Amino acid sequence: VNGTTVINDSRQLQNVASVDATTVAALGAAGVGGGGNLDFSTTSYSNTNAFTKPADAVHLINAYFPSGAGVYATGIPSSQYKILETPALTGGTIGSFNLILNPSLHSLRSGGYWGDVVLVGKQNTVTNQAMYLANLANGWTSQTIFPLYYGSDSLVLEANEQIVVWASDAYTGGWEYNSNLQFASGRAAISLKILTIV
Repeated sequence: VNGTTVINDSRQLQNVASVDATTVAALGAAGVGGGGNLDFSTTSYSNTNAFTKPADAVHLINAYFPSGAGVYATGIPSSQYKILETPALTGGTIGSFNLILNPSLHSLRSGGYWGDVVLVGKQNTVTNQAMYLANLANGWTSQTIFPLYYGSDSLVLEANEQIVVWASDAYTGGWEYNSNLQFASGRAAISLKILTIV
């Protein structure tokens, strides 16, 4: 090119001064490294809206996740049960997260048992599938210690997936036992760490 060798007789690239974004994307799609380093980036999110747990005696596990933890289920729990969510990822990655739930109110509403479910899981905003990873407070009682903390093991996050925390009432002993569980803005937080190229 103008007297400068760019591809030599051994089919080797030489003297390439710069690479545009389109070429970088094409090389990445072909599996060629762009010279970056793998690292983990951490971003924190907190609930921006106040949350009050509905008193409808819906058991999230029975209603949405009958196959148990770690299994995708068709159908994302209703938004009325959502305490907190992270933005959906644009691509797949691996990562981990830490969670803190610090209610602004938790008190007995009726009955003699605080029969609630608090789940943390992930949901896909495109496929309408969800999975719960941990049951943080199934049937929590007055002995449950708040704030609640949870730290995940490493997990795979597919494209369009986000971390979510849900809460609902539960059926216990054939009766509906409800409790007040409220989170003011900023009282639930997730610190999400994901693998990135820097």
